[in-house]
Amino acid sequence: MYSFIEIMGSIKFTIYFFGSFSGHIHPFTPVNPLEFDEIHGSIKKHGRAVYYQGWYSEAKEGSRLDRLLKYRLIGQPFNTKFKSADLGGVYYHRLENAGSEWVVKESITPELVLKQKHYLRYVVNNEGELESAYHIYSSPMFKLEYTYSQAGLLINVDDIAYETTDIIPDL
Repeated sequence: MYSFIEIMGSIKFTIYFFGSFSGHIHPFTPVNPLEFDEIHGSIKKHGRAVYYQGWYSEAKEGSRLDRLLKYRLIGQPFNTKFKSADLGGVYYHRLENAGSEWVVKESITPELVLKQKHYLRYVVNNEGELESAYHIYSSPMFKLEYTYSQAGLLINVDDIAYETTDIIPDL
């Protein structure tokens, strides 16, 4: 399962991707682990996808869930012949709004993709041909932050809901 490390303050988080969560009592349990490319799974068919990020830190009692975030991805076909690689694979580039059009910028890693609101995701097949290209807009839907006592007991849950949209907005 793909994960990446994010250090915030003095806390080291390992971030994993999930398709859902279970539970009626906090902290919820993320389920259906996803590889990074799987978070885009339904974009081609439905034009949108939803996934969860589980942020885990290490504590005396082991790994614990500190944050659970839900994201919505909206994708629309990106009419471009642009590609920076001839090897089969999935590639990501930052997109920038240049007034009347979106301009493809530098290549970015999955860790940087997660910090972008707008990005280009494209697939090159094994023959080196551009298979698909999508402008992806990523927006958070909600965030749960868990606070634990020194003994490791859950003492507080902060939840934040964000406004969402069904269209790709400009910057």
